[in-house]
Amino acid sequence: MGCAMLWVINGPMNARKYRTRLLRVVAGGIVLLAFLLGLAAAKKPELGEHAVSMLRRHANTIITIARKVDIQPVAIAGVIAAELTLNHNRIDYAQDLWLKTRLKLYDDGWWEAWALEMEQLATESRDVRLISNKWPISLVWSGYVMSFGPAQITPRTALLACKEFKDRPDVCEGSVKQIVSRLLREETAIKLVAVILSVEAKQWAKCSEHNARADLGLLATLYSMGGDYYRHRFGKSNPGIVYNYFGRWVSENGSRISKLLENEMR
Repeated sequence: MGCAMLWVINGPMNARKYRTRLLRVVAGGIVLLAFLLGLAAAKKPELGEHAVSMLRRHANTIITIARKVDIQPVAIAGVIAAELTLNHNRIDYAQDLWLKTRLKLYDDGWWEAWALEMEQLATESRDVRLISNKWPISLVWSGYVMSFGPAQITPRTALLACKEFKDRPDVCEGSVKQIVSRLLREETAIKLVAVILSVEAKQWAKCSEHNARADLGLLATLYSMGGDYYRHRFGKSNPGIVYNYFGRWVSENGSRISKLLENEMR
């Protein structure tokens, strides 16, 4: 009877202790898992071989166009390397194939009308875009604000940058269809990156004394986030220089990318 009484008294107590210990073990496991996942997430991808190969092939083009548009060569190379290392995947190959098909199907007249219609829709959606950094789904699926090619440039970004650039380089000459087709080719995509970065630096100078041309991380962030959205968020009304993940990666890998270009030009 004494033993039975002890079980009745101690049984529930032992069960509570067991549950408490079990919960502590589970909680500890969750904390450890979260810590390990955090470490994995914090480890930034290394400069990819595909990116290194492309930069080596086009080092001369990068250096040459950089001088023409007054942008650091490492900024142009860094943006391309970041896109290929961080953002390029199988979906992008499918999107490029989709664009190639459309370029074959439609003539210059169709592309001119398409660009005008889509830019009107983009203008109408500007206020929402500046708040959410998102475009209407219909505009995305039109391809106008979809990223293409090795540098992941949208047709809208390329067309507006070419229109804004004072001394139009050869990569900005021709019809809408011709400019859009250049997103898919390595050499012309590089030149478009240079034009876009130069325009973004010029636009940034209108709202800040901070020199974007000398700030690798800022240039890359402007390229990645879109200058209009970034300026709205971090311009005169909200001063401050903030890098996104893309910009931080380019800034942290700048020295290695710069050395790679220097070695290729020797």
